[in-house]
Amino acid sequence: MRIFSNISILLFALCVGCSKPSGDDRQDAVRLHPQQVVNVVPASELFEVLRYVPLQTTSDNLIGGINKLEYKNGKYYLYDEVTKSVSCYNRNGSFRFQISALGSGPGQYADVDAFMLSEHFLYLADASKKKILQFDLSGRFVSEHRFPYYYTSAAYIGSDRFVFYSGYHSNTDAEGNVVRDNIIITDAGFHPVSTSLPFSGSIQSTSILEKGRNFSLNGARVLFWYPFSDVIYSVSTDGVQEKFFIDFGSQQQALREKMALAGSGARSSEIALDGGYCDILDALETGTHLYFIYKQGAYYHMVFFNKSNGSVRDLSQKIMPGKPPIPYSNDLDGVPYYPMLTSFGDTIVSYADAFQLIDSGDSFPLLSSVVDSLDENDNPVLILLKLK
Repeated sequence: MRIFSNISILLFALCVGCSKPSGDDRQDAVRLHPQQVVNVVPASELFEVLRYVPLQTTSDNLIGGINKLEYKNGKYYLYDEVTKSVSCYNRNGSFRFQISALGSGPGQYADVDAFMLSEHFLYLADASKKKILQFDLSGRFVSEHRFPYYYTSAAYIGSDRFVFYSGYHSNTDAEGNVVRDNIIITDAGFHPVSTSLPFSGSIQSTSILEKGRNFSLNGARVLFWYPFSDVIYSVSTDGVQEKFFIDFGSQQQALREKMALAGSGARSSEIALDGGYCDILDALETGTHLYFIYKQGAYYHMVFFNKSNGSVRDLSQKIMPGKPPIPYSNDLDGVPYYPMLTSFGDTIVSYADAFQLIDSGDSFPLLSSVVDSLDENDNPVLILLKLK
């Protein structure tokens, strides 16, 4: 999840000049009435648990955590930030292979800033070394590509095309021209073929953003969102298109204008916090729903938008020290929170640590057949969910 360590007033000034039309004028609008109140419901009103998939544990594939996961052709590919490795598991959770190649030589990486799956290859992107490593889907190293652009996240969009998000950082192209676009689309050799979503050249010096997820996948569909925008985009080989406009109400634009007038610094941050400025932090789409998280002042909101009938559930919880702001109580299996990793069709893939399920096992009959085979030190358990 992306967190803001500072607010750039220049970004807000930019947004004032390019604000979106009212949600009433758009068929793809998700209309909200944000309130800074606690609105919590039981998880059973939101989710149906389809299946638990324990990931096989061996001495060669211990997982410290799951930071990203993709599902393709009946297999799960996950990235673990702790071990800086990518592991592959079959549909039933049996282990297939792991890529762990820390180093500075060919086929090695210092860090993994993104991993992407095409129809035939797996790619690990190391921004610090300005290279992208290509492996086949059995984990064997194939080749190495140079990619000198700065980016914070990336995704595969089909037909040997990739998309990179620059995070409001300017880049320089092969001809020496400065590129101030947030989106860079490349070919299979990672040569840029198009750019979009330009930004002001002065933004990067005053905006401080931590890295986070800006793309989510459902099969071949790719969603994209970025700071200081009320739009969730779809990205494909045709480019970047607006897909959902999140209508936070008239107060959103009014807050932007107040913050622009206040100037940079603590005052603009106070206006955002006290006034309840809304900013999208995460999003995921299924066949039936759009799910997204946004922050408003001192509250986190989870929104469940039914694409077929237009109904919206906007749940919220106050941010408190030492307690995750989760606006549902889990009466299904007791897991504190379902991280939404990826989706395919109508299925969402989440996970829980083995010890969390073991601790809840006696209280939830749903877990009885799962926890009997678990040890508290086992690898995480994938949880397949469906939104109601």
